[in-house]
Amino acid sequence: MNPRAIISRIARKTYGVETCRAFEEGDPAEYCNQVGNMKKCENRFSIYVQKGSQVTVNHCVTKTHVGLYPRQKVMRLVLYSSDDVSPRYTKGGSAEKEGELVIDISNVSGETDAKPEVSVSMYFGRSNIEMKAVALNFGDKSKVHEMPLPLTFGGVLE
Repeated sequence: MNPRAIISRIARKTYGVETCRAFEEGDPAEYCNQVGNMKKCENRFSIYVQKGSQVTVNHCVTKTHVGLYPRQKVMRLVLYSSDDVSPRYTKGGSAEKEGELVIDISNVSGETDAKPEVSVSMYFGRSNIEMKAVALNFGDKSKVHEMPLPLTFGGVLE
């Protein structure tokens, strides 16, 4: 075993993607969007890793994201970072856009009212973040949308 090998790192920022969730009391009124018969809050920060967390090399977090509307044409997966440990929104505060994956979801299979589902994985603990998205219920399920990003960590644990 190499004693100089890096086995984990400390995240210097919180990383996540922008989502739209159920509108809750206290959410800014300007973020409210009516989707069908539900009130949704736009610009929400879905956390994948928090600032100060120790992450091992190749640490992976996977979440499923669902489109808002049947017959939606594209899904934008916008990656944000923040100096806050638990940011709630991607607008205001210290949230910064790091990159974006745009996925064609115009060919959802099955029911016409089916909402597109995408599995999004982020890999941490490397010298960069890697974000991958794969279709779950539409299109070519073997196609992987990828985005590697430079990443800064606060410390290295050996």
